Amino acid sequence: ALEAQGCAVLRIDTGPEPFAFPMKACQWITQKTIGLRLARDREPLVLRRLGHRLSRRIQEAGVDVVLSPSSLLITYLECVEPAVFWTDAVFSGMLNFYDSFNNLTNRSIRNGNAMEQRALDRCAYAVYTSDWAATQVPKSYRVDQSKLRVLPYGASFLGLQEDRVEDVIRGRPTDRCVLLFSAMEWHRKGGDIALDAVRWLNENGQPAELRITGKHPPVTLPDFANYLGFINREQLEREFAAAHFLILPTRADCAPNVFTDASASATPSLATDVGGVSTLVKTGRNGRTFSLEAEGRVYGEFVKLMMADKTAYAELARRSFQEFRTRLNWTVAGREIRSLLFQSCLPSANRPR
Repeated sequence: ALEAQGCAVLRIDTGPEPFAFPMKACQWITQKTIGLRLARDREPLVLRRLGHRLSRRIQEAGVDVVLSPSSLLITYLECVEPAVFWTDAVFSGMLNFYDSFNNLTNRSIRNGNAMEQRALDRCAYAVYTSDWAATQVPKSYRVDQSKLRVLPYGASFLGLQEDRVEDVIRGRPTDRCVLLFSAMEWHRKGGDIALDAVRWLNENGQPAELRITGKHPPVTLPDFANYLGFINREQLEREFAAAHFLILPTRADCAPNVFTDASASATPSLATDVGGVSTLVKTGRNGRTFSLEAEGRVYGEFVKLMMADKTAYAELARRSFQEFRTRLNWTVAGREIRSLLFQSCLPSANRPR
């Protein structure tokens, strides 16, 4: 995206994890002895070594500005170049949100918060992919809020050609509603709720099919559900384009790109209003979000209503594609992040607030 905006991009490898063996041993011992998790990626010893390594490579490369996909990578940068990180979450917001951030040791929580603070102090801008993540920051850390920005990532797909959108929408099956569930974690992504929604549809007069990609569900699938396995990008694009809806009643999420991919395919998304999802899925524009407590029946009722009104459905599908065209693509994201990188090279007093 940056290269398309005329930037010269040099990718710098982080190299192997510092102190991997002893840190993994400490992690294992901690889990076995006290039943808590040690977050080795938040250890100052690890990040200090990593920062020294990256600083040396950055200085050798002679770059003007550093863009990092993680706040952790800039915590101990020693170089003078300005740094911007662009990520989907903040440490405090992830605690007890994802399973991997449950049951951390007090040391890991202290380190995690301290490292996040160091990154916020060091960066010129902290860019988050959702409003949810950005609003977590001032609640937990000392930060100049003029540093904070919200910018979603673009879709993984190039997206439909604009002159194909109407044909794709019209070409979707008319004998049934096809819902796509694309995820690696069945329970966290709400797979059971998706199944219940499609079951409710079939039991209430609307023929429906659930098509599943990714990791095999840990349940026996009914006849109306088809597991497609791990498929390549070309096949996945076809599945998105053929589906009436993407359904992902996720229990915990930051800003999954699957929603931007759905919009790129003119496919409305059905999702939970949790984490950063509502930045990507706007009710009435490219789908609908539901409460965390919503059962499959609630999703099913909305789908049945939309399938009964072909005009309303087609308009929602068109608006979904327009969300991709106007804000959920890499051209927009690249242009915005390029602007921030240029601004970060200005003296801090001259940066837009």
